[in-house]
Amino acid sequence: MVAADSDREAMALGRRAWPDFYGSFMKLWKKHDTQPRFARLPEDFDTMVQNGGAIAGSRGTIREQVRRMTEEAGANYFISQVSFGNLSQQEVLHSAGTFAREMLPVARERVAQTV
Repeated sequence: MVAADSDREAMALGRRAWPDFYGSFMKLWKKHDTQPRFARLPEDFDTMVQNGGAIAGSRGTIREQVRRMTEEAGANYFISQVSFGNLSQQEVLHSAGTFAREMLPVARERVAQTV
């Protein structure tokens, strides 16, 4: 997950960071001319987002995507990785902070409705 002030900025961050992550993740499999058995990752970030394996966007986009995903799955929790590739500490903290400010109130409200 990459959260930024705009969808465009978040996608740019993800596109920049993804090649480093992908290269590190795939290094040993490529060295041995094989693929991970249960993790099929695309080489580009846009495909990762399009396939639902990543979320990138502004706070409203993140909020809507997480809401949609958890409702469709019937999930009562959400796990996200906000640090990957070459994202800086500041970029990671911005994503995590945005997620916390936007999603924790929504999660508390959903819990209150079910109790």
